[in-house]
Amino acid sequence: MNPYPISPSAPMTGRIPGAAPGQLIPPEGSPPPVMDAMVSGDGTHVVHENVDLARVASLRTSLAPNQWLWLDINGLADVELIAGLGDLFGFHRLSLEDTLNLHQRPKVDVYDDVHYLVLQVPFLTGDGLDFEQISLFVGENYVVSLQAYETKRLMAIRDRIVHGSGRLANGGTDYLTYVALDILVDQVFPVLARIDETMDTLENRLLDGPSRDQVSEIHFLKSQVTRLRRMLWDQCLLLQSFPGLEEEWVREATRPYYRDVRDHAERALGLAEQQREACAGLYELHHSVVGSQLNEIMKVLTIISTIFIPLTFIVGVYGMNFDPERSVWNMPELNWKYGYLFSWGLMMSCALGMVMLFRRRGWIGAKKQS
Repeated sequence: MNPYPISPSAPMTGRIPGAAPGQLIPPEGSPPPVMDAMVSGDGTHVVHENVDLARVASLRTSLAPNQWLWLDINGLADVELIAGLGDLFGFHRLSLEDTLNLHQRPKVDVYDDVHYLVLQVPFLTGDGLDFEQISLFVGENYVVSLQAYETKRLMAIRDRIVHGSGRLANGGTDYLTYVALDILVDQVFPVLARIDETMDTLENRLLDGPSRDQVSEIHFLKSQVTRLRRMLWDQCLLLQSFPGLEEEWVREATRPYYRDVRDHAERALGLAEQQREACAGLYELHHSVVGSQLNEIMKVLTIISTIFIPLTFIVGVYGMNFDPERSVWNMPELNWKYGYLFSWGLMMSCALGMVMLFRRRGWIGAKKQS
């Protein structure tokens, strides 16, 4: 059985082809939204759990000039709440539609003063590789993160602020966005490490003895690596364009951190490229091992056939049925008392002599020592 098969992707939305743009349809299986808010800045932070839209509006209007709001939403089943959130912050309807459509490629779109980012976070399930979409709306004094399921992948941000990360608490939304990108991008490395382990295990199994099932396993593994590489490629394009945006809210001191995240994404892309090449190497290794086994089989069959060639000749000579009574030269050994034993001895001697010759030349058994 393939230990690393392609798993079914996350359920798609019920978007109808040809429907009007901006139509909001919730993803299948997504739970009702749970919104947690945090107001931070100037070294202070206040956490508000399970808030509603009215509370979010109140928090936003009460922000001080040096404060910012982070709203983390887990669950996208309530379309009315998502639409109300868009009206409250002024999000473009197309960006809300993309948020609910969970098969977007990693990208960054700019709508007036709002930057909309989409990232795909790879993870491993019991069935294999899958992706979870994380959407970020970044404004001058707020960041809104949305994900379809209650995985709380950005919970580490709140933990760092609560437990005294002064730089994060004192930074602005540009630094908060960097931390979110850093957390999401780095989650690919455990997946890449797991793929490496799977490839090493498969390589060892190939060396122990190839089988037909292993070709299917290599194909599944290559398909997943290709999917992962495609996502990482788009993610690198996102990170290459986003830090270069000349926006006032992206401070010059924060730009080196974005470059560091970009380096992480490019390194992950390089590892995925290597793994794709390694999958091709597994195909070649499989064919090489199969070819080597076939050569060994052909070698054994050839040696057996070669040994039986003189034996077949001897038997053929004795089967020519010349009458020894017509001439003394017509197979006189047929009337010999020990003719039958002599024929067996002759054949055994030929076979034994050829085996000894083959061993001396190193064609069978141990190699001839030079």
